[in-house]
Amino acid sequence: MMLSLLQGFTLGEEYIPYGTEVSQYQLEHQSGEPVTVQEELAFTRSLAILLEVCFPRKLTINLPAKVSDPHYLMLPFTLEALVEAAFQPNPMDDAEPLVMDVILSTGETQGTEGGSTACLLTEGPALTVLLSHLGASGPQVFFTGDDKQGGVAGLQQRYAGFTSRPLTINYEAHRVIIQVPLLSSEFRYL
Repeated sequence: MMLSLLQGFTLGEEYIPYGTEVSQYQLEHQSGEPVTVQEELAFTRSLAILLEVCFPRKLTINLPAKVSDPHYLMLPFTLEALVEAAFQPNPMDDAEPLVMDVILSTGETQGTEGGSTACLLTEGPALTVLLSHLGASGPQVFFTGDDKQGGVAGLQQRYAGFTSRPLTINYEAHRVIIQVPLLSSEFRYL
């Protein structure tokens, strides 16, 4: 009995700082104004730790270690919305967790951070999110249904207010590829 309480206490100690970081980010960015890619990645790292506490071995998120150009911006909560949209329709599996690979493409021919350029479909700087191991139902049920489509459609509409480059979703046999256009620090509302 005492051992399980101590284990829970240790887990709680680890949970609290990340919960605080996530809450603080959510409060600071309620307005939806663009944030740096580095800020969004730091938030997503903290969120991934919280998700691991709540859903052990159900999700693996691979993020770039750093961003070479600190001037790239994106809308806050973009990656969180994509994680939620992937989690909702798919059964969670210990043996094959949902995998989210995030790749930063700077728009230059050799400029990617965190992965291969083979999946990059758009021009210009983008954050490419590869979702794989989407459960037995596969990618065909990803983002389907009114409630799930609403979140992704909402993201697409939000980005349309900042850039003419669309947030794109491409379905392949065993994965979904989402490309999020990055904004420059000189963005203007469209």
